[in-house]
Amino acid sequence: MTKYRISSRFVSLAALSLALSGCGIFGGGDDMPGTPAPSPSPSPSPTSTGSPSPDPTPDPTPAPSPTDFGAIGLGVTGDATFQSATAQSVSGGGAGSFGNLEANPFGSGTSIEWNAASETYTFTRADGVTVSVDTDDIVGTNLTGGSIYEVEDGTKTHIISISGVGTVDGVKLTYHVVSNWQVIDTDAGNITNQAQIWGLKTASMPTTGTGSYDLKGGINATGFDGSRGWNFRENSTGSFNVDFASGDIATALNLIGETAGITTTTDFGSFNGTGAITSGADFEGDFGPDSAFYGAFFGPGAEEIGYSFFIESDEIDVTGTVSGFGGP
Repeated sequence: MTKYRISSRFVSLAALSLALSGCGIFGGGDDMPGTPAPSPSPSPSPTSTGSPSPDPTPDPTPAPSPTDFGAIGLGVTGDATFQSATAQSVSGGGAGSFGNLEANPFGSGTSIEWNAASETYTFTRADGVTVSVDTDDIVGTNLTGGSIYEVEDGTKTHIISISGVGTVDGVKLTYHVVSNWQVIDTDAGNITNQAQIWGLKTASMPTTGTGSYDLKGGINATGFDGSRGWNFRENSTGSFNVDFASGDIATALNLIGETAGITTTTDFGSFNGTGAITSGADFEGDFGPDSAFYGAFFGPGAEEIGYSFFIESDEIDVTGTVSGFGGP
């Protein structure tokens, strides 16, 4: 079941765009494309009366190419369609500063269609908004070395970021993907920011024993406390434990935020969630009123978990994703 709430906390749309683009592994600042600063005019070179030998020209260092975790990183060789669990916020316009918070389970979130021949992803939200991106739309890399795509569609700018192969702050993503889709709508005056979890779910779930997963480095979220935006990533910690026999789940997030212009971090405290395995590899739960999380186990041995979530509290509102590595 989708859960959501609407907030009227006020922050400028420009500040929101900056904070949201910096969410989690998807990076902001130097990771996002921008307009380069103009080079200063060179001073006149002194005139030399000799004939010095020219210095050898160094070979240029090639810029790193964006990688694509996505379908390629998962080892998918043909066409495929993935369902995702999502976390979403709408900022600006009628939603206020950071409103319409929601999380959606697999099948009710966004679908990601992969066309292998054209190397095209088509993202389609539950409300029908859709966009297709291919290698011609890559404009930069995110913090993992994964690709950032950008497409203009009328009054909307779509920015999609897909995590790169390998370790993200200590959490190795092998069987699932974290992606982010931001839609900046100048006509509506709002920004929709949605994170997705998708990948190769565990086909045969354990039915006995327990599992424990470390979330350090796998928390990728954005929040607002009424005056400014916060990013939750490498400083935040958490845990995820499951009883495979009963299906019961317990998870905890200690959210420690970083924000532009402030060198110290802020600890927003711990949020304890409970849930259960619902069907196959899928699970769901909440952190109390005005919250929800939806996710799944990934990999042949249930060695990875990933979930989307939102939390609304008196101190801060948060949306994002969580990845963990461990297992039975």
